[in-house]
Amino acid sequence: MCKPHPEIKTLQDLVLRPSVMLADVPPGTDHEWMVFIDGKRVRFPFSRVDLVLVKGEGEGGIYRHVQLGLMGSEGNSYPALGYYEAGGGGTAVLPFTFICGRLYVGVVLQHRQLMGEEPVYTSAGGYQALTDKSAQQTGERELREEVTNCVRVIKRAFMLPGAPVNPNRAVFITAGDGEGVKYFAVEVLSSYLAPDSNGYYHFVRGVERVNPGVEKALRTVFIPVREAALCKCGLVRAGLTALLVELDFI
Repeated sequence: MCKPHPEIKTLQDLVLRPSVMLADVPPGTDHEWMVFIDGKRVRFPFSRVDLVLVKGEGEGGIYRHVQLGLMGSEGNSYPALGYYEAGGGGTAVLPFTFICGRLYVGVVLQHRQLMGEEPVYTSAGGYQALTDKSAQQTGERELREEVTNCVRVIKRAFMLPGAPVNPNRAVFITAGDGEGVKYFAVEVLSSYLAPDSNGYYHFVRGVERVNPGVEKALRTVFIPVREAALCKCGLVRAGLTALLVELDFI
């Protein structure tokens, strides 16, 4: 349970702030924001709206920050939405393995409400916790939470090269050095995987050890690299490029 922060009354009171702050929307601008709370429209017009989720014991550390304001420069500006998360972006986990010389990529079958009612294949990973000291520490934690916490199945684990990823340049704020989504690759020993009737691979019984009641993840599925490259999750597709570079495939 998050404790309230009565000492935080303005944005200036926050210890951490996004690397970019959207400007106020001048009165009379076309398409000014309308804001509804509990389904009811509140005072209008707004020149700026900030939704801030704060975590930490009185530290005022930003966990997520949504801004409604003005983006762009004079003469070419427009009302926009900006989204910032702790560290400028979390860590995506990209398990992989080789079976009979072919590359398979681990994706997580999850219920993601914003992607539809049916479960979808997505990237494992998540937000950087305020207690995480590095992007790799975030990746290691997410690996244990969503994929497996059985160390004997892992052949090697490492951060992928390349600049951190901006998932949507029109929304995500990644203007600061090192901000964006980072990638933690994990090579899994294929001896701990078993095939299913579709030609995909799953962990053998006893080595997955994740709690679907806590996480959205239903199970990890290893699919051929070609299918991973065309899946619906943009985070998988972006990370796959870095993995292929690291493996000297491209």
